[in-house]
Amino acid sequence: MVPDGTHATCSTHQHTQHTHRQEALDKLLQLDASEVAMSLDNTMGVQFTKLNHELADLVDRYNLVQFTKLNILDEESIGNVLAQVDMAMQYGEDTEVQIPRDAEEGGGEELDN
Repeated sequence: MVPDGTHATCSTHQHTQHTHRQEALDKLLQLDASEVAMSLDNTMGVQFTKLNHELADLVDRYNLVQFTKLNILDEESIGNVLAQVDMAMQYGEDTEVQIPRDAEEGGGEELDN
């Protein structure tokens, strides 16, 4: 079951040797919500300042936005992205835990369901 409001977007970009593009990507990956709020303050009217900072605080407090690099040629990178998506969707959270039967009960390696 996917919690209401969960959203995952995978944006891909072609690998490039351009340093400025790599720097921009690194900056995006390390972006702080308060920096976004300050940037918005510079481009939006004063009446939105409090809203910008409250939204930034909400994003930080509940870890609502995360960015992860994806290299489609690297299995570990793909695994990291899949793990992030699984965690965001709380995949497998509702599955029942399987507990090994006690050896005294004659269960050996079998699992209870």
